[in-house]
Amino acid sequence: MKNTILILFIILLGVFSPSCDKIGKCGSNVKLGTIHLSEVSKAFIPYNGNEELIFLNNENEEYRLKSIEGIKNSNFTTIVKDLCTNNIFDFQYEYYDSNKVNIDFYDSDENRTISISLTVIGLTDEETDITSLFELLSVKIGQSFKSNPEIIPFAGDLKIITNEIQNPPSQDLLNVFAINTRYIGDTILANHYFHNVYTAKAYDHLNKIYYNKEKGLIGMGNIDEFWVLSY
Repeated sequence: MKNTILILFIILLGVFSPSCDKIGKCGSNVKLGTIHLSEVSKAFIPYNGNEELIFLNNENEEYRLKSIEGIKNSNFTTIVKDLCTNNIFDFQYEYYDSNKVNIDFYDSDENRTISISLTVIGLTDEETDITSLFELLSVKIGQSFKSNPEIIPFAGDLKIITNEIQNPPSQDLLNVFAINTRYIGDTILANHYFHNVYTAKAYDHLNKIYYNKEKGLIGMGNIDEFWVLSY
């Protein structure tokens, strides 16, 4: 449990930490280097930023999505290890400078329903002190605060490790980070044939997300309704 809390705290620091140069009782943060997203991982986002995604359900109804901002590139702090925690404002950690690539898709009412991002993640096992570095694709489906829940009657996410940089993460770390992906290869969704498909493991049977490098998000839904990317 202690290890779980530590890892989650480190992840939150990466999201909310305003600066890597602050100094408190814990001292300044320790930069270990710079990591850039690999071309191998970038290939998992097959979008150019101005396409329209069209999904069809089993009644042949359409659900259209477009990206408003296109593909966005930004700086990212990959925190790998907590060194000191005095309070919520005074802490010290080891980190890498890295970058993030993401794209959001919106429906006709400009409700964000799909967010796809690629980042470098670092996790250190507290017991072994071994740090794992890997590139992670995250696919999140849900509604923004102003969305109508009737648009897509489910929410879910899929995380895919696209490239291992250093020390493959242990199963305990994967469980803490909720990486529940499995590779199922070629598959058929609503009479469409897709290659090299990733989805969630079997215990996530209520909400399903399907993804591949060639098309990106290709299927999403649950036992009540399922949507498949139209060719």
